[in-house]
Amino acid sequence: MNDILKAFIERANGKELRRGDIVRDLQELLETQGIRGLKVEVSLGQGTQSKIPWIAFLPKNNKSIKVSKGIYPVYLFYKNHGHLILTYGISEKENPEPNWKWPTPLINGKKKIGDALPTAERYKDSYVFKDYQVNDIQTGTQDQQLLEDLKIILQQYITEVIPNLVLGYSMPTTDIYDIILDKEIIENVRNALRFGNVLLYGPPGVGKTTLAKKIAREFGKKEENVLEKTANSLWFRREVIGGETLERGTVQWKSGFIVEAYNMASRLQDDEYVVIILDEMNRADADKALGDFFTIFSSNNPNNWSIPIELKKEISSYSEKDDDGKKFIANFDKLKDDPLKRLRIIATINLADINNLYLLGEALLRRFYLVKIPCPEPNKTNDEVDFLIKRYSLKLNQETKTKFIDCFAKLRDEFKSYSNSSDYEKKKLAEFCISTSVVEKALMILADGREHSVDEIVNAIKMSLGTLDKSVINAVEEVKSKCQKPQALQSSGTQG
Repeated sequence: MNDILKAFIERANGKELRRGDIVRDLQELLETQGIRGLKVEVSLGQGTQSKIPWIAFLPKNNKSIKVSKGIYPVYLFYKNHGHLILTYGISEKENPEPNWKWPTPLINGKKKIGDALPTAERYKDSYVFKDYQVNDIQTGTQDQQLLEDLKIILQQYITEVIPNLVLGYSMPTTDIYDIILDKEIIENVRNALRFGNVLLYGPPGVGKTTLAKKIAREFGKKEENVLEKTANSLWFRREVIGGETLERGTVQWKSGFIVEAYNMASRLQDDEYVVIILDEMNRADADKALGDFFTIFSSNNPNNWSIPIELKKEISSYSEKDDDGKKFIANFDKLKDDPLKRLRIIATINLADINNLYLLGEALLRRFYLVKIPCPEPNKTNDEVDFLIKRYSLKLNQETKTKFIDCFAKLRDEFKSYSNSSDYEKKKLAEFCISTSVVEKALMILADGREHSVDEIVNAIKMSLGTLDKSVINAVEEVKSKCQKPQALQSSGTQG
């Protein structure tokens, strides 16, 4: 992400107006991150360099929303000020339709560009989501954070904004996990979070992160009470708790997200919580990143959680410290461990990656309530497809839809049946999940309004599996013969 934005900044400061490669690289990045239904537009100027180059993200299937008239996430590069600002953008050339508005929970407490940057030349009514110093991007120190920030605002746009911009479209009152999961599982997560931290585990693409975000927002009461972090192998103690860093030639304390969350919890109302979403936790090396986590969260009972006094002494020993470090000292002196009782963590791990990433020992797992998020059952496929068509306003041919649902349900049945096989290789295939993510990606490929053959449908499925395992791909191909003569299916959904 950093390299793409760095190229954009260099291009904007130079004489070259070529932007096709930037658009392509960003579009590919969105695809690899599972963000679909958006198109990227870039402006560096026409004929001459633009004073404020931008990168905008717009709905793919809605031509009424455009840069000149609409609301959309957009990077605005204020060259004269050295700022690249990721914003909840609002068009200037034409006013958006009266009902096209950023939801209040998203922009509540956010500054307008006109307030954050009073001398900004344009787009003063757009709201600041994140403000980056261009020098930091050029030095390449924020790659993971840049990606996390973009994913957050784009997912907000896709799930909470786009459905309200589409003419004749009504936002589904349910979420995908309401379709594919038993209500008991969802309630178990909600109940467990009342009493401690929760770890959601299961195959990739089944809605663990989506469920975590939804419940975190419910539990936290406000959008700003939720912190989203994606673990990675480069994490050390500094990212989680905090530690020494060098800023502008000075050694100082830099706080991690646990200290940040403690400060957030220190100012909550009685019925509010701070919730940290710790996505893909097993991508971090627990030994080097989560040592203090063990100390603070000594069990899954919040009454036993405590901040070691040594942490306050350590932060106090730095003559220079960031704002969260200063706030932590003041809050700890006044509140001690009380804010921890208003803090919760929802972590996720993918079982498919369990052998390729860092192992999580039982000592860490004992600090969580463990909730398994299973692979969708074959009988959920019809409702699942209807939901996704409506969510993304897809133009799926009715005959294609019928064949698609039939083939997907048979595929899931076949893989499920392998669990009873005496053949070791077949039994191993039963562990592979044909997830909602696979359904979604395959639908995107086929949603062009025309009728597709079974061969084309199966090819779309194979392209969407997210694996190069030949045994899985061959097994999908073998099921194709069962899809040749689909039974007539009755659909309760609305065709996009």
